Amino acid sequence: MIQIKVTTFDNFVLTATEFVPKMPNGKVVLINSALGIKQKFYQDFAEFLCEAGYFVYTYDYRGVGFSRPEKTLKKFQARLQDWGQKDFPAMAEWVRQKHTDKKLYLIGNSYGGNCLGLTKTTQYFESAITVGSQHGYWRLFWKKTQPTLFMLWYVLMPTLTRLYGYMPSRLVGLGEDLPKGVALQWALYCRSKNWLFETLPTSENFYPEVRLPILAISLEDDAYAPQKAVDKLHFEIYENASIERKHILLQEVQGQKVGHFGFFRKKFLPTFGKMVLAWLDREHLTGNI
Repeated sequence: MIQIKVTTFDNFVLTATEFVPKMPNGKVVLINSALGIKQKFYQDFAEFLCEAGYFVYTYDYRGVGFSRPEKTLKKFQARLQDWGQKDFPAMAEWVRQKHTDKKLYLIGNSYGGNCLGLTKTTQYFESAITVGSQHGYWRLFWKKTQPTLFMLWYVLMPTLTRLYGYMPSRLVGLGEDLPKGVALQWALYCRSKNWLFETLPTSENFYPEVRLPILAISLEDDAYAPQKAVDKLHFEIYENASIERKHILLQEVQGQKVGHFGFFRKKFLPTFGKMVLAWLDREHLTGNI
């Protein structure tokens, strides 16, 4: 496990981690984190893949974890769009240039899987796995959670973000604190039927160009990525990709709670880790490279 620095095209320095296998299999995995989740959360999962022969890379988006300013997030300039248009492409390009003779694969958790159409560098990958990646419009979510989501997107997040100068997510149990621009854009997207297309210019919309095979995974008890919202993202937004859907029922894990992030936890590696390896070990020909 080696910490590395990757510079984006707008000269922001991201902190990433490289996991080097003892017996490489000629394949590389880049993990895109969920919104407000530090790369360290994926360490056990990355090590599992590394032991199977994969080079694995995790990283923190600007404003999160090791890519966060040392003192404060106040006045730190970043938008949610920047993570998909600047940070993810920088990592994809870095990995591609480092491993010119290897096949590249992508795993995206939540936002890490629904930002693939914000960059042309997605074409570098043979295939992708998304976990809990969804269209974010709040009315696509379970009706019992909609009152809470309404308060979050319309009241709590905009108010706290403007009050503090950043979103103090840890105060309300929503992961890591977020830069002001990220939080306000996230709230805007989740209030909008158009989701991120509310502000995305046509010239920056590469979603129709995403044509790679995608294994889209959702969990029965995931309140943040219900089956309906995951389906809308993959079958309507990733309209030209080759989608394989897997909706995991709790009975498949003996009734244990998984939720939005449990898929990557160490205790589920014997089940979900093997599922991921089975997909990655298949040959997916995209014709993009």
